[in-house]
This record gives sequence, structure tokens and C-alpha cells, in this order.
Amino acid sequence: YVGGEAPSLHRLGGSDFAATKGRVRSEVRRIAQELVLLYQQRISTPGHAFAPDTPWQAEMEDAFGFVETEDQLGAIADVKADMERSTPMDRLLVGDVGPRSPCALHSKPSKTANRSRYSPPPPCSPPSTA
Repeated sequence: YVGGEAPSLHRLGGSDFAATKGRVRSEVRRIAQELVLLYQQRISTPGHAFAPDTPWQAEMEDAFGFVETEDQLGAIADVKADMERSTPMDRLLVGDVGPRSPCALHSKPSKTANRSRYSPPPPCSPPSTA
């Protein structure tokens, strides 16, 4: 255990256990209420809705030197759909860091760069064969 001081142990059903359980229960309720308020604020906060892809965007994506996997294509479509909504995006994208992963995600920064809001990403180069 490395989270600070050693945790105290209590006998199940004892008064110390009941008191600790009550404190934890009220703290969990407080955190849950904070999360509900946070998500209410996020939903009501206006975001920037990016326009649908342009022919230039499709041409750039088609020029990638890799064929995306079915999962990558799904992730790309989901992120693009989120970016085209007028609410703040709330998505965590998790995956391996293989040679194709950065290329699959290249289209998202370029979607924003095409709208003159951010700098374009660096070029994607194929993995070396050496």
C-alpha cells in the first residue's frame, strides 16, 4: 500500500466499521452530486461544431499510406460525429500504439486545421522496413 498512511482495519459489523462506512457513503453521494452538476454544465455549455468533411479532407485521408482497421474506422467516425456536434466532446480514445495508430487519428487534427482553428499535424510516414 503506497497511498499514504496505513489504513486502519475494523471488525465487520462493529461501530468503527459502521462509522467509516457512513462517512464513505456520504462522501460517495457528495462526489456523485458534483459529477451530476459537472455534466449538467458540460451539456449546457456551447461548443464549436465543426462542419462535415470537405472533399479536401477526404482526399487527404485517402492519401494515407495505410489501410485502417475496422476498429480504427469506427473510432474515426465516432470522433468526427462528436466534433460535428455543438456540445463539448467527451470521449476517451484508447488503443494500442502501433505504427498505424497515429495515422488513423491524423484526420482529426486536420479536420480542425481545415477550419483554421489549429495548426495542422505533422506528416505521417510509413514504418521503416529496416
